[in-house]
Amino acid sequence: MENLTKQQIILLALFVSFVSSIATGVVTVSLMDQSSQGVVQTITRVVERGIDKTGSDTKADAKQPEQQATENDTASVSSATAKALRSTVKIYRKVSGIDTAFYVGLGAVISKDGIVVTDRYNMVAQGRYVVVHNEREFPVEQISNTGNDGLAYLKTGSAENGSRLIMPASFAHINTLKLGQNVIMIQSGQNIAVKEGMIEAINTKSDIAAAAGTTVETVASNIDPKLTPSTSMLFSLAGELVGIKTANAARDGGNLFVPASIIKLSMPTFSSPSLKVEPQSETTEPTAATTSTTTAR
Repeated sequence: MENLTKQQIILLALFVSFVSSIATGVVTVSLMDQSSQGVVQTITRVVERGIDKTGSDTKADAKQPEQQATENDTASVSSATAKALRSTVKIYRKVSGIDTAFYVGLGAVISKDGIVVTDRYNMVAQGRYVVVHNEREFPVEQISNTGNDGLAYLKTGSAENGSRLIMPASFAHINTLKLGQNVIMIQSGQNIAVKEGMIEAINTKSDIAAAAGTTVETVASNIDPKLTPSTSMLFSLAGELVGIKTANAARDGGNLFVPASIIKLSMPTFSSPSLKVEPQSETTEPTAATTSTTTAR
C-alpha cells in the first residue's frame, strides 16, 4: 500500500466498493429466495412507496413556483383593488321634487381636503351634485372645469354625520410607468367592475419647459375600449392612480387615459367664490339610476 500512488489508491477503493456491492446484491438475492412470500411482498411494498413519495415530492416542487406566481398575482390584484376602491366615489345629480338620484359617473378622491377629479362632461349641466362613498353622501360645494384637459374638480363638504372624504388616492409616478406593466381598471358604472390589463402605450409630446423635454399626454391600456366608459380609472398594482378616462381622451381613439401627472398639475385651490355650484335646474330630466354598489372581477 505504501508504494501505491494516489490514483492507484483511488482505483483500488472503487474496485473494493464495486466488489462489495456485487457481493451484497448476491447475498440479498439469496436471502430473498430463501425468505417466505409474505416477507418479499412487504419489502416490495416499502420500496414502491418510497419511490412514489419521492416522485410526488418532485412533481410538487416543480409545480410550486407556477402556483406561487399565480397566487401572488391574485393577491396583488386583490390588494390593488381594495386600495383603489378606498378613493373611488360615485357622483350623482339630484333634482328637486324627485326622490331618485341620477348617476353621472365615477370620481377619485385626490386630496385630504375632499377634492374629487372626474370627467368634465359629467358636470356640464347646472345642478346640485353629491358624491357617494360607502353609502354616505358628501355635498359638492364647488366645481372647477375650466381647463383644457377634459377634467373637472369637485370640492366636497361634510356628510350628515360630520365625516369627510380623507382617503385620497396616491398618484403613480409617471416616469416609473413601463410598457407591459400590469394594471387594473375600475370600470365606470353603477355596479363597479374591475378589469385587469396592462399599459400598452405612453404617449408624449415635446415640451421645452419640462425638465426632460417631454410630457406625457395620455396613457393607453390594452383593455377593450368597449368596456371602458368615460371616468373609468386606471390603477397600478400598488393601488396608485395611473389615469382617468375622459370624453376628450376617448375621442382621440383607443383606450386612452389622462395621466396622474396632469391630474395633479391641474388641481385647483378652490379659493375663488365664482366656483360655487349653481342651484339645480329642474328643466333637464336625466336618466334615472340606482345607488347600489358591487364589485365584479
